[in-house]
Amino acid sequence: MPELKWADGVPETEFSVPFVQGMMNRMAASYYKYGSVQANFPSARAVEQVRARLQKYLDTGNTEFLMDAANFAMIEYLYPYRPDAHFRATDSAETKEMSDPRGHQVNKIRDRLYHREGG
Repeated sequence: MPELKWADGVPETEFSVPFVQGMMNRMAASYYKYGSVQANFPSARAVEQVRARLQKYLDTGNTEFLMDAANFAMIEYLYPYRPDAHFRATDSAETKEMSDPRGHQVNKIRDRLYHREGG
């Protein structure tokens, strides 16, 4: 199995090895329970399961559901349901509304709602 390569200068706080190990452990257990993903999992359900597992996390706070959601996202990546599925690296301008960790987009919306200037 290929090894992950860590980018020089990036602190270890930016990635969770235990999270990825938990994903791998769950995929291994599923393999022994159900067989291979490719042969036994209908890919049309993978995205639905991502949403369902995220909702379970929101409902319960159990972070195992985050590992499950990530695994179902990986299954969709490996065996996409969409015939036009592809990978294209995007820059922050294309994902700004969903990726700004400081809440700038949320602040802009809030400022518009409350008619504040400078947002």
